[in-house]
Amino acid sequence: MGRCVGAGGHLDSDHALGAAALSSHSWGGAAGLEIAVSPDLLVGIAGGGSGSNFSVSQRATSGSVDGGQLGAYAVARRDGFYGSGAFAWGHYGVSTTRSVAAFGATGSSSGSFDTSVLTGRIEAGYVAATGFGNVTPFAAVEPSSITLPSFVETASSSSSPLSVLGFSGKTATSVPTSLGLQFDRAAVLDGGWTLAPYFRAAWLHEWDTTRSVTANLPVAPGAVFTVAGTPAARNSARLTGSLKLSRATNIAFYANVVGDVSAHGQAVGGNLGFTLSW
Repeated sequence: MGRCVGAGGHLDSDHALGAAALSSHSWGGAAGLEIAVSPDLLVGIAGGGSGSNFSVSQRATSGSVDGGQLGAYAVARRDGFYGSGAFAWGHYGVSTTRSVAAFGATGSSSGSFDTSVLTGRIEAGYVAATGFGNVTPFAAVEPSSITLPSFVETASSSSSPLSVLGFSGKTATSVPTSLGLQFDRAAVLDGGWTLAPYFRAAWLHEWDTTRSVTANLPVAPGAVFTVAGTPAARNSARLTGSLKLSRATNIAFYANVVGDVSAHGQAVGGNLGFTLSW
């Protein structure tokens, strides 16, 4: 199977915390292999790569994140109930550029570092068949952990070294949970093709919305302060729409769009993909 993805999003600033707004755009691709161990159990592995750009205009800061991911997943079904689990590890190279005008000099400070991310998702639900299609209530939890190393910026030739910042390493975790409802149905077309659309609506709750990092001035030991990052939305709605076009059991094409909407911002992503079975 193969997949191409793209996404963009915006999170508003939080004046009470002193956090600036964040905009980002991402893209990537993945491929994998899955095996039906039994009629009720499917397992698979996948790997891919991605890239993204981000901008925090109120801090005159921008950057990029590029990396790769490896993951494994499984889906089990029994008497209308289902459970799925996925685990992935990613390694990314991050670069940042911050425009600086201080101490009589105008220039920029740049930084670069590598980081690792662990993510998982566990979902369970029940598929209820109706005369109009399948209705599926579901619940999910999606923990993740990111490890950020310590690093020190490098001043450009036109920038003062007094403006360089250092950042302490930390590990940040997130455990969002969701409750939702899915509706899907299938329509048989000519030539043995089947068209299967589905729509999902879910409530997402983030238990810890704080995003911060400890910074310091290398030229002034002891000058340590906390930088508040753009906080995550405490509660948001995730809307997903998808179309799958398949022929018999050996080939399928699909496309979906995912949107997260909250009082704090919004993000939209989509992907195109295909699967081949033999």
